[in-house]
Amino acid sequence: MVEPKRHFNTLEIIIIMLIIGLMLMAAIPRFIDIKGDLRIAMQKGVINGIRMGIRKYRNEKKSYPSSLDNAKNGNCSSRNPCFSKVLASGGVTGGWKKKGYAYISSNDERFSYDPVTGRFN
Repeated sequence: MVEPKRHFNTLEIIIIMLIIGLMLMAAIPRFIDIKGDLRIAMQKGVINGIRMGIRKYRNEKKSYPSSLDNAKNGNCSSRNPCFSKVLASGGVTGGWKKKGYAYISSNDERFSYDPVTGRFN
């Protein structure tokens, strides 16, 4: 005797859809914050590049740079690049602000440069 094919009933389909929905609800917040994670990772890359540039400058010139750039106080831009003396790429042109030896990142973190010790914190 041939058994009839069994199909999913409505309740089983609803339960499967609920499980998939719960899994998506758990995953979506992680994907929403990817942009913030990317911004933080980019900032860390720039900071490490600046610190490496300061060390390279010190190794080549036997002294720390008196400043990290010739930028004026204000927003960093293509006309006012920040960190141009220590970054081979020509400096940072967006997302940062300069005020004297202090720099403010796109995440509003404050960093300062000490030309005596070469520290950028």
